[in-house]
Amino acid sequence: MKKKFLSLMMAAAVVATTSVSAFAAEHQLTAVGEEKQVDIGIEGKVEDGSGNVLPSTVTVTVPTALNFTVKKDGTVVSSEIEITNSGNEPVSVIATDFIDTTGENDGIKVKKEEPAERKEVNLRLVGGDQVITLTSEANSVTGLSGKMYVNNSDTATDSIVLKDITAGNPLKLKLEGKGKKSDNTGDAAVNDTFKLKLKFKKKDKN
Repeated sequence: MKKKFLSLMMAAAVVATTSVSAFAAEHQLTAVGEEKQVDIGIEGKVEDGSGNVLPSTVTVTVPTALNFTVKKDGTVVSSEIEITNSGNEPVSVIATDFIDTTGENDGIKVKKEEPAERKEVNLRLVGGDQVITLTSEANSVTGLSGKMYVNNSDTATDSIVLKDITAGNPLKLKLEGKGKKSDNTGDAAVNDTFKLKLKFKKKDKN
């Protein structure tokens, strides 16, 4: 069985956390006559002459691990991550880099073409507004291995906007693809590690 792990590195332009509480802390008095002081945070806003207020801090919840397995029949099984925005302003989720940490010639090789060996896999990032094809190719721009292609185009791209997310409208990402079917019980299992870098920023106003 081949197992692949991708870690998400956040170059966050907004506040990014791995967990967000949607409720204020609760305080409970447990005995009659008990005295307890509680501080309640209050945020105030004053609109300008056009009815606008100063923007609030945007909080995005981002799982930091994604994995997939290439089964012996060549199918790809992937986990799913959900990126949520608990603020009141739209946030753009941008994929800036995909990196094969072991290089294009070691470990599992991600390629656009049909896999010809068990250690090769065709892999796509789906769930956003565009399908992103990932590869282990050498990247002359970053000096590392790893490229991204929008909708399987012929030209590699960076800084791809996956989706603009708002409260109640999360982005769910997973991996799809295809590996080569194993015809030999002696095929060895392979592990490898990649990195997908995501950036978050408040959506540009047109």
